[in-house]
Amino acid sequence: MAPAAQRAPAPPALAVALGAAAAALWRMPSTATGDAQGPAVDALADPALAADNECQGAPPPRVPAMAGPGRGGDGEGPAAPRALADCALSALQVRGHRAGPSRASAGTAEAAVAPAWQGSCREYGCAAGYVAGQACQCNAVCLAFGNCCPDFWMQCFSMPQRGSCKEYGCVGYNPSQSCQCNVNCRAHGNCCPDYSSRCTPLHHRFAPVTTHPGTVGRRLHGHPIPGKHYPERDGFTLVLVEEFDQPLDLDRDPIWTWSDGGLPGQGQVRFLKDAISFKQGRMRISVDRYRGQPVQSCSMAEKGHIGHMPLASGELRTRYNLFRYGYYEVSMRAPEVQLGNPYIEGNFISSFFVFRDSKFDHWREIDVEILANDPGYLQTNILYANHVGSWRKDIEFAKPYYTQTLNLRRGFHTVGFEWLPHRIRWYIDGNLIREYRGEKLPIPELSAKIMMNLWVFENQPLMFGGNRVQNNWYPMHSEYDWFRFYRWDGDTQYPCPSMDGSCLSVKDKQLSSNNPCDGIRQVGTVNGVAPCKAKC
Repeated sequence: MAPAAQRAPAPPALAVALGAAAAALWRMPSTATGDAQGPAVDALADPALAADNECQGAPPPRVPAMAGPGRGGDGEGPAAPRALADCALSALQVRGHRAGPSRASAGTAEAAVAPAWQGSCREYGCAAGYVAGQACQCNAVCLAFGNCCPDFWMQCFSMPQRGSCKEYGCVGYNPSQSCQCNVNCRAHGNCCPDYSSRCTPLHHRFAPVTTHPGTVGRRLHGHPIPGKHYPERDGFTLVLVEEFDQPLDLDRDPIWTWSDGGLPGQGQVRFLKDAISFKQGRMRISVDRYRGQPVQSCSMAEKGHIGHMPLASGELRTRYNLFRYGYYEVSMRAPEVQLGNPYIEGNFISSFFVFRDSKFDHWREIDVEILANDPGYLQTNILYANHVGSWRKDIEFAKPYYTQTLNLRRGFHTVGFEWLPHRIRWYIDGNLIREYRGEKLPIPELSAKIMMNLWVFENQPLMFGGNRVQNNWYPMHSEYDWFRFYRWDGDTQYPCPSMDGSCLSVKDKQLSSNNPCDGIRQVGTVNGVAPCKAKC
């Protein structure tokens, strides 16, 4: 039996009541037949995922434990009642005397605004039943009746752990910590989300960790922790590490910079440097309404002009097409659609990928995209084309992946991909979720840039990244705890030993400027025409 200090408490009565109420109000749908081209689903995933857009067909939720004094937790917890919360939000939107998100003017995103109305669970407290006279409720069945206070999830349910082993260190049990970093935390279910990557290099779940023949480069580029033992990979050499412990100067850093681009024709965002920030050992990308920040229509990253966008966000990227075969991994957390509610559907694409500049000549891309359709939903993707300036369906081969066992918005998860000449493999928290061997499109063979961004799809009836953009509350944030690149030992060409552009060919440098201040000359033309030039 677990010691009393580490034993998880029993669920409070309110959580049990909410589970019973939800089960009574929602019926389990019949099992849907799988599709060979449908999303990959883990063993515990709900087979009726396709029905979750209909509130009456939503499966009965599994309820998280209510928040309470001294509540610890493991950084993950039970699966959340996403469908129930989503339906409740719909009920709120149609009841004018309750919380209702305002809509933007025609032609822009239907962006939900946090309602400014009286009453909150912080003020009222989390009650066991209905309390007359309150502007909103904080009880077990308010979700079913659509009259919860806007901070109900934040105040009355346990939230993702704020602590980390990066912050606490790999030490013994400490009752004052919100999660643990000791050898017994797995047995007690209260490890910090980054325990595996920070504290157990010899049992690193992400890949078989070896001492030979995998190596750590004699000179690690980026900003590693001095003296830290990083995991090794058989047949690969670790050459680039970012811990994000200190802010990066994105105008002067020799490896990283920012993008001034966007996704015209697909997204609603313009990328700005100010949307990227560094705090508490993490890199954060924020998407928010465009508030009149000075921006030029000419985009060096996009190689053309971008019209007005209703939202502003950010994209971190390496300066050069410097990276090819190897293993790429990052610890990241996707945004909450609404602050304090990591379950509700909205719209965002939180990405980690490699991309070849310039797409006008040689479009090469390998993606991991966490989407707002569901807390456990992501997509892996390959794009391969020549002389194509905009996206087409025939240039990509995407594969959705869905899991009920992970909430990618609650705590950090390690996502990565292994890119080799004959195959690509994608992983999440050490588990292989997809392997591709060139069945439809060739495997990319040209060097590329490493990128991380956050964006919102353009407002359409059927939207990539989630169909309920009206649920979005801005700003939304994605966070990155660390990044690592292991070069494949069979690739002797990339990256350049000095991690600059000195070894790159003219083709590698074609149309590769990122922003007007990076000092990289824009070489080449777009369909025979010189691209525009922005001023720093």
